[in-house]
Amino acid sequence: MAFIAEPSAEDQAQWVEWIAELPENVRTVVEKHGFVPWKLYRLKTSGHRVTLGSFDEGENDEVTLKVDVLGKFNLISFERSVFGVKPEDLEECELPADDEPLGAALTQEEIAEIIAQTPPGPPRAEVIERRAKEALQKIGEAKVKS
Repeated sequence: MAFIAEPSAEDQAQWVEWIAELPENVRTVVEKHGFVPWKLYRLKTSGHRVTLGSFDEGENDEVTLKVDVLGKFNLISFERSVFGVKPEDLEECELPADDEPLGAALTQEEIAEIIAQTPPGPPRAEVIERRAKEALQKIGEAKVKS
């Protein structure tokens, strides 16, 4: 599977030490699924490639994850963190192909601008969707030309 960074022996040792300090239910999930911060995962529900952000203990000791959806691994409307991901909703995956279009159509600054200038609710979502589609089309066209 794909490493997003090659872990050093020290990185691996620090990860093992950190896992040992986790609450038992979190440690069990990490070990069962083989989660490490230097691998790339696919969110089964959306197909996005994601990196691990954090682990969270919810009610009844349920463990969920926060994952990051980034433009360097996907072609997306905007980068974001997704909370409440169930461990079984992730699977290891490969890096994107060299010829695969990648990028985030809108920056965090552009999203903030839209939020500041557009009323909440459907109008805001529509503006974000329209602007993202336009930007994604440009990204795709640029990739085809290169």
